[in-house]
Amino acid sequence: MWWKISLGIVIALFAVHQMFQDLFHPTQTGALSEWAGRKIYRLFRRFPHLLETAGPLTVFLVIFLWATLLVTGFAFIYWSVFPADFELRGPRQPSTNDAFWWCFYYSLQMLTTLGIGDITPLPDWLRILSAFNTLIGFSLVTASLTWIVLLFPALTRLRALARRSITLADAQSDTGVPVFSPGMHTVLMELAEAVLYARVDLVHFPVLFYFYSGDPRASLSQALLTLLEFADRGQQSSYPELIRLAAASLRTALQQIAEVISDKLDYRDHSCQEVFAHYAAVHEPRPRR
Repeated sequence: MWWKISLGIVIALFAVHQMFQDLFHPTQTGALSEWAGRKIYRLFRRFPHLLETAGPLTVFLVIFLWATLLVTGFAFIYWSVFPADFELRGPRQPSTNDAFWWCFYYSLQMLTTLGIGDITPLPDWLRILSAFNTLIGFSLVTASLTWIVLLFPALTRLRALARRSITLADAQSDTGVPVFSPGMHTVLMELAEAVLYARVDLVHFPVLFYFYSGDPRASLSQALLTLLEFADRGQQSSYPELIRLAAASLRTALQQIAEVISDKLDYRDHSCQEVFAHYAAVHEPRPRR
């Protein structure tokens, strides 16, 4: 009995801990989501046509694992007193071999707030535990939806920054008008601000790292190298003071996001050029051997 209760508590607490880390303490993201993201992304790099689904699939898998762990943890606790402390309605009765799956089914009912009523707990403490199970399930659904709702606007900001950077570089190439022309300091400052927002998004939503864009013009990993070129060239002494100031601000913002990406890649070198080049290489499909 006690080993079932102990194992159930450990599994449930582990799931709650992972949820808390990812949703409320993203700077130290849960090991579960990090493991899932890395495994899926590395696998899908061998299949370029699937790579764009790596990020969304990671989000789905993490939420699925949270739910499965919670259901399993509570099922073990229920199993410790099943069927003695439950009232079972219906012609079918559990056997020794399928008792755990009855508990798993009941735990799933509670987590999803379904409450069919064919299994009813009898002791007061078990009723309270079942209500607590439902409360956690409701919190899981709400938190997951909130996570998704906030995640995709952040992804939009990253891809908008990438498109803006590449478009600006293309416009400079097509017209021959340099990005560092008088008055363009406002544009460089806006880019620096957008890079800072991107850094915040990557910190608060680390799973964004596993979202791949098949369009290079929408890929942050490609755009960062372009932005670095803007920042380094714009600080030349031949340009006006405001241009140099804006370029220096952009360079500082890029260094800050490089440190975040470097930590994510477990890359020791924090220099922008090396980190961004490595980031771009990681975000390229890897052919199958």
